This record gives sequence, C-alpha cells and structure tokens, in this order.
Amino acid sequence: FYAGAVTAGFVNAHCHLELSHLHGKFRKGTGMAGFIDQINALRDWASDDVKTALVRKWMDKLWKDGVSAVADISNDASSFPVKQTSPVYTRTFLEVFGTEPQDCDAVMASVRELKKTADEYGIDAAPTPHSCYTMSPELLSTSSAAGLESGFLSYHSQESQEEEDLLISGTGAMAENRKRAGMSTPPVTGESSLKYFIDRL
Repeated sequence: FYAGAVTAGFVNAHCHLELSHLHGKFRKGTGMAGFIDQINALRDWASDDVKTALVRKWMDKLWKDGVSAVADISNDASSFPVKQTSPVYTRTFLEVFGTEPQDCDAVMASVRELKKTADEYGIDAAPTPHSCYTMSPELLSTSSAAGLESGFLSYHSQESQEEEDLLISGTGAMAENRKRAGMSTPPVTGESSLKYFIDRL
C-alpha cells in the first residue's frame, strides 16, 4: 500500500494544450495586452512535430498527476491526434475570434470545418466564443448560440483591468493594442465585460 488517499480523477477546467510549446517562453509583468502580443509573436516558433511532442508530454503529465478529464481550448487541429490516443478525456472548445462584423459568416464556416475534423478524430468538440475584446458583437452572439447547442461554453471574461477599461470607457492598453492592430473594438457600454457578454447571450 502507498501512503495517501484514493480520489476521483481530477478535472482541469481550462487548458490550452496546443500552446504547450510556449511553456517557459513568456516575459512577466507585461499585462494582458502584452501577454496577447507575446502569444501572437511566439505561437509559430516550433515545427508541427515539436508541437505534437510537447502536447503529448504535458498530456502524459496530466494523466500521471491524476487528471482524468480536461476542458481544452483549441484554435486548430494540432492537438487532435494526441487527444485521440490519450487516456485523458478531453472536452474540446473550438475557440472563435474575429473583430470585424462582416467576417462573422466566414469565421463560423471555418469553425464548423474544424468541428468536422474533431468529429473525424472522435473528439468531443464544439465552438465557443473567446472573449469580448477579440470578437464583434455579431460573432460573439452567433458563436455562443452554436456552443450552447452542445450544452457548454468556455469564455475568457474580466481577466484584467485592461479588459474592463476597454468596455467601460474605450481606453487603456487593450484598447490601444486593438486599435494599433487595425481591429475594431467592442462598443463602449460603461458596464463590465461580463454584463456585455450576458447581454449578447
């Protein structure tokens, strides 16, 4: 007998396995806007083989640490082959982005194709909105509706004061980040990003 306790399997409620290759790569203290900039700059540094190997490494660690189920966020199919063979159950949220209202139909068509790929791998997956600051109001509502058809959503909300400033007053580092990149920003509501999201639902 080992010293310890028998427990039910643990659940990781929000994971980004396809970004496993970014472990240890980030500079600290950059704020949410700086963190997003770093993801965009770093996400393609590794080859597909390296990415797959690192997804497998961290999924194996999850299993060895007692995690039996993961709610995982995916923007592409790169983690699907590992999920297909892992003993860890994954509920995959296919994250939707798009700041321009006219792109809503094309973005939803793309995520529906990704859902078909997930189905081919036998992976439980459905669309989900990302966050208020990366989505037009139209896309936020449309992707939420598609996700709710499956019964679940996963959504980034109120992660920083920068996000709140964007919605409440249209100011701050995140607002400047979006404008500098030529992206539309959500309407200034004077209310929290969570209230904005609930209103879109």
